[in-house]
Amino acid sequence: MLPLLRQMGVQAELVMCRPGYVPRGGGILLLTMKPSQGLLARGDTRRAGPRGELNWHRLASHPESRAVARRMADAANAALGVAEYGAQIEIREDAEALQRGAGLAVFAHFAGGCRLRADGSGALGRPAEVIGERVASSLLTDLKSGATLDHFAADQIIPFAAPADGESRFRIPKHRACSEQRVAR
Repeated sequence: MLPLLRQMGVQAELVMCRPGYVPRGGGILLLTMKPSQGLLARGDTRRAGPRGELNWHRLASHPESRAVARRMADAANAALGVAEYGAQIEIREDAEALQRGAGLAVFAHFAGGCRLRADGSGALGRPAEVIGERVASSLLTDLKSGATLDHFAADQIIPFAAPADGESRFRIPKHRACSEQRVAR
């Protein structure tokens, strides 16, 4: 969401100081923002340029979660590999979280600033391989739809696009209620 908001003029940085996991939570994020100088610029990502890279963020907290995070990533990689997509994986392991946990996020970047994402997290009784397959399936569905915003960002952009200067237009996944979302001021 933050890269999209930056395109609209938001000046902000976000740092994860400590991840949090279900059910305990306890994550700490540090958000630094500069005051806005007037209205945000309109958002317009109706067309995505050529797809660039896929990159993954694999997060594991405490040594016992590392295998779970790796299994999620391996399952997602296998599903994306079938669709001829490769990805660069960034691994972050920490021991600061209040409890063990694992998560996986995959981002598809396009020329022109479009970015789609899918993610999943570990939980008791939820097989890591199923999570990885679901993450890959969600991303592939959004990629095939021609969307320029993933289904997460489509819901989150509205409060920022509504007061922006001019009409904002985005192409959202076709598995949502409509294929184009328009927010006019």
